[in-house]
Amino acid sequence: MFGGCWADVKGSRPTETDKSNIEKEQIVTGGLAAPVFGPSTHTIDTDGRLIIPKRLRELLGHKFILTRGVEKCLWMLPEHLFASFVNKWTSEMSLLDRNSRMLDWRFVGQAVSVQPDGQYRVVIPPELRASAELQTDVVALALMNRVELWDLKSWRDYEASLDEIKVQDALDMRLGLQPAVPVQGE
Repeated sequence: MFGGCWADVKGSRPTETDKSNIEKEQIVTGGLAAPVFGPSTHTIDTDGRLIIPKRLRELLGHKFILTRGVEKCLWMLPEHLFASFVNKWTSEMSLLDRNSRMLDWRFVGQAVSVQPDGQYRVVIPPELRASAELQTDVVALALMNRVELWDLKSWRDYEASLDEIKVQDALDMRLGLQPAVPVQGE
């Protein structure tokens, strides 16, 4: 996935380290980048810094984009993925369309480029921390090509709200199947 995206994004070039890591992953996985997925818990220190663990650094690269997510979370995206989203949005959206401007304000206008320091820490700007209501304890949810950063309590509450019917309906919709109908007595 990573290798093909570089050519699609104008002005986005991988570093030699990025190229080397991608090539290694493609050799090991038969041409496909190794997926990164699953939750991990972390702490934001009093200065608003988060340590990026190795498995997430490998996904995100040495510099990545941090922006608001749809739900009460932040998205951490590799630069090339964010650039491909922006290219797609700008080619399909109009400045005269209110929804286009709203999406620009939400995702592009609040995005920041971050690069971990020597101890692999990034500062999460106060505005972004506040928008996702991030406290000290957070969950980094790796989702194959991006990471969502949630406040631990918010994530637990959100996850608990996802019952089987909602998940099945979302899956059915994504696969083009009929929505699930609850069985009587459930």
